[in-house]
Amino acid sequence: MDNEKFFNYYVELLTSTLHDAFGKNLVFQTQQRIQKEESDDLKNKIDELTRELESQENLEENLTTITEELSSKTNEIGNLRSEYDSVKSQLVHIETFKSELVTARNELNSKNQEISIIKGQYEDQIRTIKSSIDKTINELKSEYEKEIEELKQTIEYLQMTPAQRRKFDAKKAKQEIESKDGGDF
Repeated sequence: MDNEKFFNYYVELLTSTLHDAFGKNLVFQTQQRIQKEESDDLKNKIDELTRELESQENLEENLTTITEELSSKTNEIGNLRSEYDSVKSQLVHIETFKSELVTARNELNSKNQEISIIKGQYEDQIRTIKSSIDKTINELKSEYEKEIEELKQTIEYLQMTPAQRRKFDAKKAKQEIESKDGGDF
């Protein structure tokens, strides 16, 4: 009779333990799949932000091109000045040429000012966008690391034996009760 009782209790305990293990395994696999999807979403967001950053780097390249054009325009001004000197010694109508050169210089100065303003605006936009992207990447990275830590704790919990889980749950429940009532007196 004792063997039969032992066997019945053994089967009953084995069945409940298997049910618990299967249930927790299903929960774990479900959570793992959700976390994977969220991780993939975060990776897609990071890729999108990276593409935005690359487009901003293209703006920087455009600024470099404009700067090079400015340099070539400056070189052209130097060439115009040397032509002015040679024409001055050869032509009788120096004043007409001089007024034309002054007009060209004023237009160039106004273009230089416009380019400086545009360059400053682009640089401000680039800094703002880089700052925004860095902030977003850091936030996403922080959330990702937090989720990973939570998953690690869940994995550690699920890897415990049923006896270890009961001890862990009991200890956790005791800590919650003590924190609610203010502790032992």
